[in-house]
Formats: sequence, structure tokens, C-alpha cells
Amino acid sequence: TQTLHALRRRGGGFGLVTACAAGGLGAAMVLEAE
Repeated sequence: TQTLHALRRRGGGFGLVTACAAGGLGAAMVLEAE
């Protein structure tokens, strides 16, 4: 994902990815790169 590539370029850390769907549904994922 773009988030993971950006974290690796910056030397690691945490990132948050979110997605919305119709009907009030959604998902979130926390990524960690070293």
C-alpha cells in the first residue's frame, strides 16, 4: 500500500488506513513498519 511504502521511506513508524462503505460500514487498519 502507499501508506506502507511511505512509512518505509521515512524510516518506520505507525500508519492508519481507513475505508468507508455504504450503509454506515467501515474498516480501519493500523500498520507498523520498521
